[in-house]
Amino acid sequence: MDKIKYQLNGEIYDEKIKIQYGNLIIYDNYVDDLVTSTSGELELNLNFGNSITVSPVIAKLIESQVCLVPKCPKCFDNKYGYTPIIMSQEQFKELWTAMKYDPCSDMNYINQITSDEMLLMWFISSNCRYPVDNIKDYLKYLHSKILCTSKESDLFQSLINKLFYNDIEGLSVKNTIIDIKGTMEKVIIYLDKKTNYEWDAFRIDDNNIYLNLGMNKCIPIFKK
Repeated sequence: MDKIKYQLNGEIYDEKIKIQYGNLIIYDNYVDDLVTSTSGELELNLNFGNSITVSPVIAKLIESQVCLVPKCPKCFDNKYGYTPIIMSQEQFKELWTAMKYDPCSDMNYINQITSDEMLLMWFISSNCRYPVDNIKDYLKYLHSKILCTSKESDLFQSLINKLFYNDIEGLSVKNTIIDIKGTMEKVIIYLDKKTNYEWDAFRIDDNNIYLNLGMNKCIPIFKK
């Protein structure tokens, strides 16, 4: 698991924080602009080092860890940035305490992640954006952009259709995220785009298929 690192500076009422996940800057701005819970859930307004563009995420529990998932429908916007961020509850509490929040109180706003949210993390990892106000229209657009996969087979075509049309019977989308192993084979989805047209979508090994989220993380979904 990548470590959360942070650096605070400034006066208490005008304090700024830079937060890194591994080597990636995920936030660099005022502490007061980072956190909100207006929707009844704990949200973080990440900016990936760019103070102009805000990419809101929602904190969720996945097993004993805190995971940041994309917020709909903002995550469909063209400038929305996302990478899967997973931290231990101890890391979360340390960060929250450093920002002078109450981690025990705010943990009450963090709900368990759902299978739909797990899949949303994968869809957004495509780096394909289309500004709509619901996931149904977004998935219709994203599916229309798929040209082929680097490992052509009926299995992958069927799998893609099931994932996009929420027909996940027979799949095993577990609410768990694991590290990618070096022995796993990469499977690319090619998209009809001028840039970022290679979606590093899947990993496979002898017995399983996984959804690749990036940052060396994947979701087990299918046992061959």
